Amino acid sequence: MRLDALELRFGSRELALRDTARFARDATGFRAEDFSLVSSEGALVELGGVVPDTGQARFDVAVRGIRLENLLELVGNPHDIRGGLTFGATVRGTVGEPVWEAHLDVAEPSVSGVGYDALAADFGYAGRRLTIGAAISSAGLELGRVDGYVRADLALREVERRLLPDPLNLDVVVDSMPLNAIELGVSTVRDVSGYARGRVQITGEPSALRFDGDTQVHRAAMY
Repeated sequence: MRLDALELRFGSRELALRDTARFARDATGFRAEDFSLVSSEGALVELGGVVPDTGQARFDVAVRGIRLENLLELVGNPHDIRGGLTFGATVRGTVGEPVWEAHLDVAEPSVSGVGYDALAADFGYAGRRLTIGAAISSAGLELGRVDGYVRADLALREVERRLLPDPLNLDVVVDSMPLNAIELGVSTVRDVSGYARGRVQITGEPSALRFDGDTQVHRAAMY
């Protein structure tokens, strides 16, 4: 497929295709060439490479200068999540055993009006293990951090089960972390306030999580 022109609008930013892009999906695999959307303000969405059905993949993705609130408008953004998004990822390996790395930065993120300085996260996948390292900071201090892994089969083809048995092993550390993020996962509460401090290890299945550690909550309130 040949794509000669494309324009997308994210909030006030208009991105346009820089050059003719080409996509192909055939008996040998998937290929993308010269797909690069740019804006006059420096925003960029770019991807390209090849993922063959047999042999080694080489595929790259880059995103910068996109506002999260504009992107999340597509799904309503009920918690008013904001910030400037930068993202990059590389995919190598094979369709059955992919190897990929990704890095995400969100500048000045905020959730429901509560702001932070930065959110940074690194992800890696190899050998059916997704590793995660993410931290959120404010006023020069690291308020919260998540490190660990998820055992999963992320092969680039259909598999019977993505999550492997007993998949989660996450270490969560918080220090004066605002509790308003609870609203992201619990739709029945609102106007959450207060702070948490502690360390918790989360393991097990999503339907039967195990928690080990200690957390203190200060000045908590919710409705």
